[in-house]
Amino acid sequence: MENNKDSVTDYIEPIFRFCLKRLKCREDAEDLAQEILGHILYGLSRYEIQNLEGWIWQIAHNRYAKFIDAKAKSESYENLAEFVDYDYLDRLIVKEEHQNVFQALHSLSAMYRNIMVDYYLLELSLKTIAQRYNLPLTTVKWRLHVGREQIKERMDKMPRIYNRINWNTTTCNGSMDANRYLYSQLARAICLAAYEKPLTCEEISLITGIPTLYIEDELPRLIYGDALIQKGDSYLTDFIILKLADQKALFAMFSPYIAKLVEKIAPFLADNKETVKNIGFYGCDFGMEKLGYIMVPLIIRQAVSHIQNAHEKLQYGPFVPRKDGGYGWFIVKETEDEKESLEPFASGNNSYMDPSDPKRGQFVYLWLGKYFDNELYRQGIGNMFSQGLLQQTENGILNKEIISDDDLARLIRLNLVKKEKGYRLAIPIFTKEQFEELINLFSPLVNELEALLTDLVFLLWKEFTGFVPKHLYGQINQYLAGYVHTIIGLVVFKMISDGFLSTPPKEGPLSYNVFYLKTPLGYNI
Repeated sequence: MENNKDSVTDYIEPIFRFCLKRLKCREDAEDLAQEILGHILYGLSRYEIQNLEGWIWQIAHNRYAKFIDAKAKSESYENLAEFVDYDYLDRLIVKEEHQNVFQALHSLSAMYRNIMVDYYLLELSLKTIAQRYNLPLTTVKWRLHVGREQIKERMDKMPRIYNRINWNTTTCNGSMDANRYLYSQLARAICLAAYEKPLTCEEISLITGIPTLYIEDELPRLIYGDALIQKGDSYLTDFIILKLADQKALFAMFSPYIAKLVEKIAPFLADNKETVKNIGFYGCDFGMEKLGYIMVPLIIRQAVSHIQNAHEKLQYGPFVPRKDGGYGWFIVKETEDEKESLEPFASGNNSYMDPSDPKRGQFVYLWLGKYFDNELYRQGIGNMFSQGLLQQTENGILNKEIISDDDLARLIRLNLVKKEKGYRLAIPIFTKEQFEELINLFSPLVNELEALLTDLVFLLWKEFTGFVPKHLYGQINQYLAGYVHTIIGLVVFKMISDGFLSTPPKEGPLSYNVFYLKTPLGYNI
């Protein structure tokens, strides 16, 4: 600290010349120089300064800008001290035209920005700058020229309003946590800017108004996460963004099919109530109004799968490997507000299984967006799976000796276990043979639904090609494969309102859409 204070004396004369050159008045220059030095000494007593020279000249320019501001506010600025705020070290308090210059400056790439800062703010000589960056003197002069021209062009073009980007990035094809890379507004702004075509760092800065130095810091992480691909000195977003306007157009396509599907599925469930009961799996007597939460998604998923397998145009192949060990593409949807939650009618299938140990079986959670419960999936199903609880049950009765009171209470609260003649499971259990018998039972209905849903799938596919950038066409089929299952949520909610399915429980999560396979299928259904 003392060494820094001693070094400040070397800047007394340069600071005075700096002030005199700009103010053209010796008295004003002396006042300003004294103020700058006082500000420097005050800062040295409070902060650990890493780059003394750069810090001193930043203060000099800050104080000069404030001095000019104060002079503009009052013809008599004898009481200039009232405008001095010694808590500002990093922020430039300048007029609007100064803000425009600095904003444009920060839109330049590092190769131009650093040289401009060194020359105009730190007042380093061209020779010193050339030595600092190991560049020919002619290159430094050229970059100064280009930098000046770019700043002139950009001063009136830089956006000043930043809009929050609301995305739902909680889901992903394959295995990947999209939020790991896309949680920040900075990352989202970069990806949104480079969505339609490749952009350089400077072009992204011009579109977003974000300084290039922040963009440059974020780019490596986005590239590693496969959110961006690099093409030379340009960057291009590598995932589909489903915007609100596109979602509305897609959603409207489902409406004509909902009632038709309910008209076919509801009678089928009623007519096959006894047949399902005769299969004999644990839970076969739960009633079709509850088992329908499992059967309706399975029926529609089977029909959609058959359609995709029958048409090469709709097939998507395996999920692509990623740099960080995951696989698949991000699933990103624009939302109305900041809350990132699943859409009410979204539908999906999460499974717990251990391929290395088939005896542990397979849990299946055919979730609906409105009723998805992470605790049910992670702490409920996950806990039952990891402890192998269902392997030690008999006729659905849970062995209380192998589970703690806390875990048991949690399973009851999550509607996975009910207190009835001891502690009984509240979810169906299938052997592989029983499950295959159930699937075969509704095969004729699946074939009927294929004819009905084929038109819908192709209409959705065509709509996607209308708003997805061409470089992302290869991702449409994987995105569509999940999005088309929105029809499941719409049909289930219609069947609930029509009284074909039980109303979800008022307390605890919906667990009617969870079941267990004693022998795992080895894949998501």
